[in-house]
Amino acid sequence: MQTYLRVAIAAAAVVAASVAWLNFTPRDNVGDVVAPSGTVVPTPSSTPTSTPNPSPTPRPLPVPTGDSGLPLQAGARYVVTDPFPFPMSIVAPPGWSGHIGGPNAVWLGPLDGDDVVSFQRFDKVFTDPCHPEPGGMVPSIGPAASDLVNAIVTRPGLAPTTPTSTTLGGRPATELRLMLGAPQSDCTNGTYQLWELPLGATNQLQTGMSERAWVMDVDGQRLVVLAIDAGDASQVQQDAIQQVIDSIRFEAGPEASPAASASP
Repeated sequence: MQTYLRVAIAAAAVVAASVAWLNFTPRDNVGDVVAPSGTVVPTPSSTPTSTPNPSPTPRPLPVPTGDSGLPLQAGARYVVTDPFPFPMSIVAPPGWSGHIGGPNAVWLGPLDGDDVVSFQRFDKVFTDPCHPEPGGMVPSIGPAASDLVNAIVTRPGLAPTTPTSTTLGGRPATELRLMLGAPQSDCTNGTYQLWELPLGATNQLQTGMSERAWVMDVDGQRLVVLAIDAGDASQVQQDAIQQVIDSIRFEAGPEASPAASASP
């Protein structure tokens, strides 16, 4: 019996020690804690922070399609859509108009003047631009951008020009400066017709006029970007032309889809 009593007493002592340990062990994250003075100290809690939602990037407006230019919103980005096959965009200067003339050309320029920037597709360069009646070069021009560059710079009557490698819209391009080498008073109808688009529009150079042309390959298709200075362009117009050239961007994916908002 004494042995049993000693066991019972020892067991009771173990239980008592366990209870004492539970009562005096600090507890974390279980609610308010009573300070020794009896003051209730609230358990700190974290305040949720909200993450601002980024504003969606506006998509470009579509360049109008038709036979004549329509006003463009100054500072808005405009994207070229069907039927022109290159998904590219520009930012419109103040007082400009533009239109997609079909699958081979996009025309841009001041509302009160001629088109001075264009995007063109063509394969026909006249053998003799001063006398274009015989037609285009034979054999026909090869498919590469370099083939078209060589065809243009070797036309009789042009001032010598040196093709320069550059980039346009982040893509490789060859830049040319096109001017007449001498007055072409003996040309047919007094015009120097350098090339012709598939639907009949022609590029004509006149004395005192210069053109900057960028010839490039875009995903297997040849593109010519043209900026015209008729010789009397003001500094404001020259700056506007350069703004358009600098703003050229080749769109891809969802950005190529027109929307009713503008992005610079």
